[in-house]
Amino acid sequence: LTGVVARRFWDKGIKPSDAATLAAEKLLANADFHRDGVQVLVSTSVCKDYLEPSVASLVHGNLGLGSHSLNFDVGNACLGFMTGMATVANMIELGQIQAGLVVAGEGSRTVTENTIRRLQGPGIDFHGYRDNLATLTLGSGASAMLLVHEKISKQGHRLLGGASDSATQFNRLCVGTEAGMQTDPARLLQEGVKLA
Repeated sequence: LTGVVARRFWDKGIKPSDAATLAAEKLLANADFHRDGVQVLVSTSVCKDYLEPSVASLVHGNLGLGSHSLNFDVGNACLGFMTGMATVANMIELGQIQAGLVVAGEGSRTVTENTIRRLQGPGIDFHGYRDNLATLTLGSGASAMLLVHEKISKQGHRLLGGASDSATQFNRLCVGTEAGMQTDPARLLQEGVKLA
C-alpha cells in the first residue's frame, strides 16, 4: 500500500546522536575537511536522545569539535534538515562563519513497534489502520551535510536559495509521539498539494 518494501532499524541502544555522529564522521572523512574548520553544528533530528542536552551538543562532543564551534538544534519536523541547511547558509552569507555542519539521526524502532502492537490489538478497523499508516513508512537513518563559503569550496556545488510557505491551520493533520503517529493522510496530501 505504501510502496515500502524494506525497513531498517539501528541496533538496539543506538541513539539519534550516535547515528548523526556516524554520518558526520563519514562526511568529514570523505570531504577531507578538518573538523577544526567547522564553526557551527546544527542538528535537525526529529528523534531525541533526551529532552536535555540537545542532540547538537551530544554530536558536537562526540566529534570533538572545539569551543569556538556553535551548536544547536533546529526542529521543523520533516522539513528540519532543509531548515538547518538554510540556517547555516544564511550564517555563511551574513559573514558569521565560513563552514557549518548539518546533521540528523533518526530511529524508528520504538514508534514502529508500538504502532504494530496497537494495530494487532482488538477493535482496530480500517480507520484505525489508516490513521496509523504514516508510522509504517518510517525508517531509521542518518545524514550530514557540510556547507562552506564558496571561497573554500572544493566542489563548486551551490545552495542558491529556497522558498517556503506555511499553512499551520493544518498542523494537526500529522501528530507524532513515541507511541505512534496519527495522520489523516488523504487530507495531508490534499492540503500539501494546495500549498505547493
